[in-house]
Amino acid sequence: MNFKVSPRIVLTTLSFSSSAFVKFISRHPAIEHLTLRGVEVPTETAIGLEEVGEPLLPKLVFLHAHPVYVKWIFDNQTERPNFKEVVLLTEECPPKHPQGFAGFDHSWLDDALESIHLASLRCGSPTVGFHFTLNENLNSWFQFHVDSGPQASVLTRMTGTRTLRVNCAYIVSILEKTRFQDLGRWVALFPSARELELVDIPRPFIFDSHSQILDELRGLAPQIKALKINDGPTVVVGPHGSSMVTPDV
Repeated sequence: MNFKVSPRIVLTTLSFSSSAFVKFISRHPAIEHLTLRGVEVPTETAIGLEEVGEPLLPKLVFLHAHPVYVKWIFDNQTERPNFKEVVLLTEECPPKHPQGFAGFDHSWLDDALESIHLASLRCGSPTVGFHFTLNENLNSWFQFHVDSGPQASVLTRMTGTRTLRVNCAYIVSILEKTRFQDLGRWVALFPSARELELVDIPRPFIFDSHSQILDELRGLAPQIKALKINDGPTVVVGPHGSSMVTPDV
């Protein structure tokens, strides 16, 4: 069973509150793929979600959601032996009162990542990806992890991520000059990452070619061996260390 909640359905048809969602999701253990967008997030703390005693989503394979919900799901002690991938979504969700949006706190990402890590000690480490829809404070969050370094950043414990996927919703200009430096140093903190996939990246790019981007990126994150941007070709590190476009199959 796949279940998808979109912003349009949530806000105009279902009008899911967080408490209603918790009750719904706890009654549907067969869900394997879950994408949540626009579901109300508690306005004060992530701890506002109720506890669920019975196993929660034991068949889950893929999760794409706001980090408040990611943390809540992973903090539940349910074993999920088939779980493969989680995508953390930065979005402003409706609060409980209609005075506007609740805003987004990037520390929620760190809380969710810590919960993913603790769950991985029982079930193995999943692939972790990011869906950035907000420009505000993103550079500061990148820099926080760079300053924390490999000894302290939770990113270094995301050992199941070989392909790091970053979706920018055609909003976040992740390849602008200042942010690219932060991006590269941030990517370097993922110890198992070998390929970077950048999806829905807005133009213009600051480089002439994808090969040039990979060459520059590897100066910041030398473990990265391949790069794919939007629908472009995959660029890989060639036999002599220079970047080359993979031939079409």
